Amino acid sequence: MTRPEGTPNSEQRSFLGRSTQSALHGGSTYGASKGKSAQGGRMQGGSVQGKSTKDGLFRGMPSQWIKLLLLLLLGLLAAASFVYNQTLIRELNEKERNAVELWAKALEFSNDPANVATSSDVGEDAAQQFIIEELIVGTSSEIPTIVTDSAGVIIQFRFLEEEEVQPGLIGDYEALNEPITITFGEGEQRQTQYIYFGESDTIRFLRYVPFIQFSLLALLIGLGVVTFRSISRSEQSSLWVGMAKEAAHQLGTPLSSLYGWIQLLKDSSRGDDVSYQYIYEAENDVSRIEAVAERFNKIGSSAELKLMRPEPIIRRVVEYMERRIPQFGQEILLETDLKITRPAALNAQLFEWALENLIKNAIDALPAGAGSKGDTSEGATSVGATSAGATSVGITSAGATSTRATSARATDTPQKRITIEATEQNDRLIIDIIDNGSGIPKSAVSQVFKPGYSTKKRGWGLGLSLTRRIIETYHNGKISIYKTAPGQGTTFRIQIPLPAQKVSHQPE
Repeated sequence: MTRPEGTPNSEQRSFLGRSTQSALHGGSTYGASKGKSAQGGRMQGGSVQGKSTKDGLFRGMPSQWIKLLLLLLLGLLAAASFVYNQTLIRELNEKERNAVELWAKALEFSNDPANVATSSDVGEDAAQQFIIEELIVGTSSEIPTIVTDSAGVIIQFRFLEEEEVQPGLIGDYEALNEPITITFGEGEQRQTQYIYFGESDTIRFLRYVPFIQFSLLALLIGLGVVTFRSISRSEQSSLWVGMAKEAAHQLGTPLSSLYGWIQLLKDSSRGDDVSYQYIYEAENDVSRIEAVAERFNKIGSSAELKLMRPEPIIRRVVEYMERRIPQFGQEILLETDLKITRPAALNAQLFEWALENLIKNAIDALPAGAGSKGDTSEGATSVGATSAGATSVGITSAGATSTRATSARATDTPQKRITIEATEQNDRLIIDIIDNGSGIPKSAVSQVFKPGYSTKKRGWGLGLSLTRRIIETYHNGKISIYKTAPGQGTTFRIQIPLPAQKVSHQPE
C-alpha cells in the first residue's frame, strides 16, 4: 500500500516515540543521538573527553594537558628569569666590590704619610690628587660606604645622609659584604681602618625584580586561566544551545504532522466519547512535546519577560507533576505553601521548566523503600490514590495544600515529601523547593550546577545547569542550595526581584 504524503515512516515514528517518552519524564530529546555522541568521547563535567576538535599546534591534545604545558612554560620562564637575575646581581656585586677596593687603595695611598712626603718632594702631589679624586673616587658607583678606625669609630662616610649613619648600619653592611681593611703609616703612626659598604641603588632594585616578575607572571597566568575557562564555557554553551535548537527544529516537522493526524482522528471519531478521550490525551501529550521543543528553541535567545502572578504558574507545574508522579514508580506527597500576591517579571515557559527540573531533581533524591509504587500497607500515602487510608493532595484557591483524608496510623518509614514554598522578602520573590531525600554531600555542593554533572547512570547533567541559566541569566535572579545534609534532604532556593510597587500585570 502506498503511504499517504505526510505520513511518518518507521524511523520517524521511532524517533517520536523516544521523544515523547523523554518529554514526559522531563529529559532531553537527544536520546537518539546520545549513543552516537558517546562514541566520540564520554561526557563528563560539561566537556567531551576524547578526540579534541582544536586545530593547529595543540590538535589532538586534551585541554588539561594544554593547561599543564602552559603552566610548565610559564614556570620555566620564571625560573630562567630568576637565575639570570641572580647571576646579574652577583656580577654587579663583584664589580662594585672591585670599585670599593680601588677606592680603598686610593684612600690608603693618599693617607700614607710616606707617599704624601715623596709626592711633595718630586712635585707630583697635584697630579696624584687629581687621579685619586677625579678618576678613581669620582667615577666609582654611588655605593654607600662607611670608614671606621680600629676602635669602630666612624671616620667618614660616602653616599649616605647624616641621619642614616647609625652604628647598626655597620653590622648590616658587614652582613652584606666582607669589610675591606687598609693600613698606612709606620711604627707608632701605623693605623688600621675598615671600610664597610652596602649595595648601590641598582642592585637593590634588581633584588625586587623577581618579585615584580612573579607578580606579573601570576597575573598573566590568572588572566590566562580565566580567559581559557571563559572560552571553554562559551564553547560549551554554544554547543548546548546549538544542540537544543537543532532538536527543536527537528521536532517541528513531525509535530505538525501529528497535529494533522490528530485532527483526522477527531473528525473520524465524532460521537465516540471513549475514543475522543484517548485522542484528547494524545493531543495533550503532543502539545507537551511542542512546549518542550519551544523551550529548547528559546535557549540562547533573549527571553521576553512579562509581569504576571507566579502562583498560577507554580500550581500548573505542581498539577502536571502530580499526574506524572506514578510514572516515576513512587508515591510522593507533593505540597505547596504559597504566600505571594505581587507579580514578577517572568517568562512563563522557561520558569515552568526551571520548576519542573527542580521538582524532578527532588524526586530523584527521594530514597526507594516504603511508600514506593505498589506499597499497599495501611498508612501508605499516595497522590491521587483512592485506597482506604490513603492521602490525596489538592490545592486550594489561597495556594495552601488541603488534605482530604488521613491514615489511621503512620508507618515507621518517613513519608516521601516535596514542598514548594513561596514568599515575598524585601522586594524579592523567594521560592524554596524542599525534599526529605538523601541530601547532597559537601563535596558535591559546588558541582551540582555545572554542565554534565550527574549522579545518574544515564543522566546528561543538564537539568540544574539549565535551571541556573534560566533563573540567573534570563530572570536576573539567583538560585542556590539553601541547605542540605546527607540523609536529611535538600532545599533549593530561587530568588527573583519583584517590582518596587504593585503594578498592573499581564494575565497568566
